Amino acid sequence: MAAPKNNSSAQGYTAALATWYTTAPEITRKNIAALSAAGKLYAELVQTLAKRHQELTHNTLSQTSSAMKDILNTGHPSQRLTKQLELGKQSFQTYLAGSEEVAELVTRSNRAVATIFTRRTAELIDETKAQIEKTTFR
Repeated sequence: MAAPKNNSSAQGYTAALATWYTTAPEITRKNIAALSAAGKLYAELVQTLAKRHQELTHNTLSQTSSAMKDILNTGHPSQRLTKQLELGKQSFQTYLAGSEEVAELVTRSNRAVATIFTRRTAELIDETKAQIEKTTFR
């Protein structure tokens, strides 16, 4: 003779799912808010990087134009070569400084986004745990 089936376990899971589905819209809203905040940070980063790139390009072109005029007005070939080397060194140092600045901007943005997702993940785990604790499994 077969043992009677225990429906209380199935009812507990059904209740858990029902509870979960009633809270799903709120969870989804919070997840979308976190994604939106991260997207906003990245959009701001792109704007900042584009503006900074434009400034660096403008400054580099202005400095190069001025330096080339100065080089061309220098009489002796050894002086021209020395000035070209100085221009190259200055350009390289400016490039490195700009690269470090861009890297720092990207790093800060990535940290901020990681913080948003880490916080939301922790909240989601706590919310899920709370829902499980509310549900009675028999």
